[in-house]
Amino acid sequence: MANLNKRCLFTDAPPLSGNAHGNHGVAKYLIGILGDDLGLILTGRFRRSVDKKTIREACGNVPLMIYPDVSGTGMRRFFPKIASFLDTLLFALWLPLIALVMTREHTGRVFVLCGADAWFLLKVWLLQMLRIPVDIYLVDDMEAAAVRGKGYLPPRLIYPLLRSVLGKCTKVYAISEGFAEHLSNRFGCSVSWLPLPSLLEPPREAPPNSEKTDFGKIVFIGALNHLYTDAIRDVYEEICRHNALCDRGVLFLEIVTYGNPEHFIASLPNQDWVTGHRNLPDEELRTILRNATACLLPYSFAPDERLMVSTSFSCKILEYYAAGRPILVYGPSYASIPRFFRKEGLPLCSTNKEELRENLRNLKGLEIKKHTTIYREIWNKYHSPKSIKEILKRKSND
Repeated sequence: MANLNKRCLFTDAPPLSGNAHGNHGVAKYLIGILGDDLGLILTGRFRRSVDKKTIREACGNVPLMIYPDVSGTGMRRFFPKIASFLDTLLFALWLPLIALVMTREHTGRVFVLCGADAWFLLKVWLLQMLRIPVDIYLVDDMEAAAVRGKGYLPPRLIYPLLRSVLGKCTKVYAISEGFAEHLSNRFGCSVSWLPLPSLLEPPREAPPNSEKTDFGKIVFIGALNHLYTDAIRDVYEEICRHNALCDRGVLFLEIVTYGNPEHFIASLPNQDWVTGHRNLPDEELRTILRNATACLLPYSFAPDERLMVSTSFSCKILEYYAAGRPILVYGPSYASIPRFFRKEGLPLCSTNKEELRENLRNLKGLEIKKHTTIYREIWNKYHSPKSIKEILKRKSND
């Protein structure tokens, strides 16, 4: 008989060994946190570049089922909607076998990690036909993402699909307080805030800076997309302004991204105080973060991005915590992370250019040890395995 306390982790991004980003990393952290509560991990490969070996390594000793998809054909690059449709059809055909494997592994409850692609939500809807209790953790606003995304399910179909899936879920979790409020208001369901889970424990002491220089580095890691680029451009313009005055030391912007940063860098007013890197090895990335004067976490001020920035919660903050360096937040007051920093009284939160200028001026005089201590306390309070387990246990007993 199935044990309702054993969970199947069903994720839209396979967990990956190494320094995994986005939902790949979130899935890996959930595996480490849920531990013995997991009876099965259910995922697809999704991309041809993903090696099944790295998925198995990230899953450890937890049984893994990788259902078939069309990732090996390269079709997603040229015909994304057709590829997504075929993936969903394959999943539907595989559903009886998935049900058998879940029974074999004594798994009677599903925990879904779900990002922006509503095609994956269709698979959740199909899985609910097995009449197994489903909890869902939403980390992106699908409706907003579908307006911009190529290959996503048409926006007009997402609302009724979300309403149907959320209405059948036993528990609904969201990545930020703003997202939880939005989902509750839009769908009339009970939604709980589940902060990003993390196994990246911040250091007890601030790591020494191995680069003995007279200038400071502001480091940004992550994708250069519409949620960040305008705000990064603002920060760079203020860095140029700061350096022109040169009263508190010269600052540089260092960008580490997954794609080629040269196009964005070329769009800046000049390239005097900026450098970029692409797909650095894990250890080199950690070294850059440890040597940062501050780690940059920006959000767009554009009115048409208001919903996205108020609901999303950037995963890069976990790597910033682990680096033990000050975090420079710049974004509108309604954005999720500025709201979180204001709520907790965390330093270096800028919601306008005047505050940004003041924080840039004060970077050279920061007491790093104080920031490290603060971030460790916040990590323990919200993101640690103990905190996540307590939230999941509390909500599952409501």
